Amino acid sequence: WLLTTRYLPPVLAAFGAFKPTEPQLAAALSFHYNTGAISRASWLKRFLAGEPEAARQALLEWCHPPEIVPRRRRERDLFFDARWSGDGTVAVYAVAKPGYHPVRPKRVEVGATLENLRHAVVEVAGEPFDSVETSAPQPSEAGNWFDHLFS
Repeated sequence: WLLTTRYLPPVLAAFGAFKPTEPQLAAALSFHYNTGAISRASWLKRFLAGEPEAARQALLEWCHPPEIVPRRRRERDLFFDARWSGDGTVAVYAVAKPGYHPVRPKRVEVGATLENLRHAVVEVAGEPFDSVETSAPQPSEAGNWFDHLFS
């Protein structure tokens, strides 16, 4: 619900008339989920202006704190090379009260959530993703981009 109501509409709006592929949308959604800055992201503006190499480099300018570098690299690889990472599960952390400290994560399959988001894209954008050849595994098989969102 939160992905489709709060994060998806601004991401689609940032693309304007450009129709992203599923990997491009997933990477942009991951970026926006993490930064809240899709509307001012210079990397996306450069990409939409037809400067893919400059955009590729500009995405890595969003690496503060330094611990976020692996996430940005996965988003870059997904957006520009359609290279998915992960195994179709996401780590869900429960919290221990009263301090709300995370406890050992549980791996959860995310395929159904991905499918719901696909339907939301059709509702918001009026059309499905473009198809694109991607490196294995296919997102429909693994839902890998959720690892980007929550890692």
